[in-house]
Amino acid sequence: MKTGNNEKNQLSTLSSEILSILNGLSDKFGHLYCYPSQMKILTLLEKRFNVKRCRSTLNRQLKKMEKLGLIERTRRHKHDKVKGMIFKSTLYKITLKGYDHLRKIGVKVWKQINILRKILEKKLNLKSHDDKKGPRKGDLTTIMDIIGGLKPPEFT
Repeated sequence: MKTGNNEKNQLSTLSSEILSILNGLSDKFGHLYCYPSQMKILTLLEKRFNVKRCRSTLNRQLKKMEKLGLIERTRRHKHDKVKGMIFKSTLYKITLKGYDHLRKIGVKVWKQINILRKILEKKLNLKSHDDKKGPRKGDLTTIMDIIGGLKPPEFT
């Protein structure tokens, strides 16, 4: 029987490993997103971290990571006249909170954080011009908290 503490530690470890895989795939192709199949993620988990999990465990973990705000997932699909709805791979984006988590475990993600920071600043500037009242209470507060808490590493 698992204790709550072990389950919490496992969640953190598995989250880190999945985030690391998603970051590696995104970085490999020079994007801030990737769209690996579930089997690809499971294969890379086993290859890189010697962790073997089933698809249902991966899906539960991805759902938890999305709820925690570490990733955003977009289900990709198209409609075919004959076959109906055809599901394609899911698009994964690591959020600033996810990159902050990776940074804390030692993954070099400053390039991605700076790109996201610029995108966010651009969106905030556009929003403040469009909305004379300014940002609504609660808008992007968690992202702004993360950005405010991020400091580049010291070089000596």
